Amino acid sequence: MKGFKETEIGLIPEDWEIRKLQDILYPVDKTKRRILIQENELYQTLKTKLYGKGIVLNPPVSGKKIKSKYLFKLEPGDFIYSKINIRKGACGIIREKEAKAVVSSEHPILRPRESMLYIEFLDYFLKVPTTWKIISKEAKGFSGKERVKLKEFLKLEIPLPPIEEQKAIAKVLDSVREAIEKTENVIKALKKLKKSLMEYLFTYGPVPYEERNRVELRQTEIGLIPKHWEVKEFGSLYEIQQGKAVSRKNTEGTLCPFLRTSNIAWGKILFPIESKMPFTAKEKEKLELKHGDLLICEGGEVGRTAIWKYKFQQIFFQNHIFRARVISQTNTYPQFHMYWMQYAILLKHFYVGYENKTTIPNLSRRRLSSFLIPVPPIEEQKEIAGILDKVDSRIEAEEKKKKVLEELFKTLLNKLMTGKLRVSKEFLNEFKDTAKSENS
Repeated sequence: MKGFKETEIGLIPEDWEIRKLQDILYPVDKTKRRILIQENELYQTLKTKLYGKGIVLNPPVSGKKIKSKYLFKLEPGDFIYSKINIRKGACGIIREKEAKAVVSSEHPILRPRESMLYIEFLDYFLKVPTTWKIISKEAKGFSGKERVKLKEFLKLEIPLPPIEEQKAIAKVLDSVREAIEKTENVIKALKKLKKSLMEYLFTYGPVPYEERNRVELRQTEIGLIPKHWEVKEFGSLYEIQQGKAVSRKNTEGTLCPFLRTSNIAWGKILFPIESKMPFTAKEKEKLELKHGDLLICEGGEVGRTAIWKYKFQQIFFQNHIFRARVISQTNTYPQFHMYWMQYAILLKHFYVGYENKTTIPNLSRRRLSSFLIPVPPIEEQKEIAGILDKVDSRIEAEEKKKKVLEELFKTLLNKLMTGKLRVSKEFLNEFKDTAKSENS
């Protein structure tokens, strides 16, 4: 291939080198970092996360609970890895916020030879899954507890671009990673906003915040609600139908697609719908989904609920799902009650009877029918659902954006680390100019 050369680890760009980690990293003198653990003191420890997800701080722990006699201090710019989990990408750079932490000998501490290695480049290189496979060959020990000792780790050979290109590659990947983090923060903020909105809307109704004190409230079995709202049993507003049991013995009928509980998330249907089983003509008539049906999971996370908004023909559902179809559209808007179920179960823990997300193996039809739910005037139901729909649409858009960015990151990571994609000369020149100014 033009512009590439054959090496012991495969094709690499002609201007890259093959280097062992021992040439570009060196272990710190641990005698200068060692501290004696005191029983009555608190120590900040950390964890190297799997699959290249970096470092997180653990809650401080008392010296009484630390088994090691000695631990080792960290400094900004250190590079550490987990002897057991480096074969799954557990490593990272120590930043300022982690510099107060301590580690055991299970985390070797290394520093880069800065004239040869930009440590951010190595950190990204060790996030590549193909690198983990190479490292795994050096792991020794009992099954499940194999360790990659420092000596073996430093023998690892990697393709190494010139230092300016290392910095440019890391900068490209940094920009995508930062975009992912910003998108995650937007998603968190929107989810927090949605919780606050549900708390407000299901207490005061769709009135401006400054007018909330004018709303007359009353205490009910489901909490404070506007006085003019009603409280009714779920079964009085919805016709409840349980789906068909999945069994290999069911062979009569036409093979048709059906929803499993795994297709239902909080507030949305997850595609594709891949499962199929036979349905007779009678079962089709009884169990076909229609636009506007409210679907409720009867096991696992009780009440995990979504609306079937689609007009596909001949889609059915399994027995671990209840279909709730409105009896009268003049006083019931299912999208409103979908959000009410989210609010009541996830935030208020109504119907569950235990702590958040407790598993209830079986939600009977009778129990679901007796759930008490609020019934505002139909126009208020629609207005509240419309407000929450807009927030959900924003969350969904940001989640799609995050997914695209994550796929872009994976693609760039693989191609940049193998030289299949090179940074532009203009971009690279920025780092060369910076290096010259720093050395002058």
